[in-house]
Amino acid sequence: MPSKLTSHLFKAGDVIYRAGQASETVFLIEQGEVEVLRTSHDGETHLLGMLGPGKIFGESGVILDQPRLTTTRAHTNVVVRAVDRVTFLAQFKDAPLAMPLLRMLCERLIDADRHLLSESSGDGVDLVQIGQVRLLAASDFVKNQIGHRVIDIARLPFRVGRRPVGEQAAIPHEIDLEIVSRDTLQMSHEHFAIRSGDGKLLIEDLDSQTGTLVNGRRIARFAESRVAPLNWGENAIVVGAVDSPIRFLLIVERKTA
Repeated sequence: MPSKLTSHLFKAGDVIYRAGQASETVFLIEQGEVEVLRTSHDGETHLLGMLGPGKIFGESGVILDQPRLTTTRAHTNVVVRAVDRVTFLAQFKDAPLAMPLLRMLCERLIDADRHLLSESSGDGVDLVQIGQVRLLAASDFVKNQIGHRVIDIARLPFRVGRRPVGEQAAIPHEIDLEIVSRDTLQMSHEHFAIRSGDGKLLIEDLDSQTGTLVNGRRIARFAESRVAPLNWGENAIVVGAVDSPIRFLLIVERKTA
């Protein structure tokens, strides 16, 4: 990002920009979390993802010279640094291949978001109907660390990640369940979270290096989405590659009458 940045503070719940507005600014998150929301054809608003410190947003509309397609809202108190459209685009003037490539990537991301919205209608678990959410080990690797205990998840978000070792930097968010793994590529310090969104229970990949499999569906920063709905009953969660030994079972039960 260029050096000519201005700082802005948004309180939790504040809208940073709305869909349909002109794309005049690109933002860099310094503190807090930002929700990315999009409204489907049936009028429902869907959570596409959650962005944390160090993430850039608002660039697609600027690069494609289009109005905002999403609404962004402060999930917590947020500090962002902003750069205007002209200054941002000037960073690529000496790289003739950069803009066509960025436009292509932005268009693919927009198509992926549309695909996600078309598939998400009616899916998932309604939060108001949930009686209990439990997390268990689903592999010997994880059982050797947490045993056969059942983790009752009473608070959201519930974050799972790799335990930091040695001189590695502190994690910006509290990790609720830490797993020891020498494979630093397979599992990230902040790998996935069980969280709420649009009144549903979701799994979100926290911008990990290798992504997360949820009931066989890949979610990742390089996939169609970073968020996947959960089902009633058993849900299989695999951290990293398909053959990863880091596996969990998430059981979602309805309220009893």
